[in-house]
Amino acid sequence: MTRTAGVTGLTCPDCGDTMQHDRVDHSSLRTSGPMIVEQMPAFVCPQCGYTAIPAATWEALDRLAAERPVPARFISVPVYDLSDLPGAEALLAPMKRD
Repeated sequence: MTRTAGVTGLTCPDCGDTMQHDRVDHSSLRTSGPMIVEQMPAFVCPQCGYTAIPAATWEALDRLAAERPVPARFISVPVYDLSDLPGAEALLAPMKRD
């Protein structure tokens, strides 16, 4: 996701289509802990799905992460280790540090 200033009529940097106002769900792993924010205002490309978040929305997200009000609900989320997946060595090999 990309941060944008209060701009309208954005052109998608990936495919060139005109982005549309929409709402998206966003997951975040912050130092204050993981969180999911639903219904975030965003610009979304209808062609390729590229998403840009307005700067004011990022500021609201930062405030939410700092203040940590009572959440709407809690969910349980499975956690997977990609290195346990058969064939994962080929995926992870370019990432190995010497």
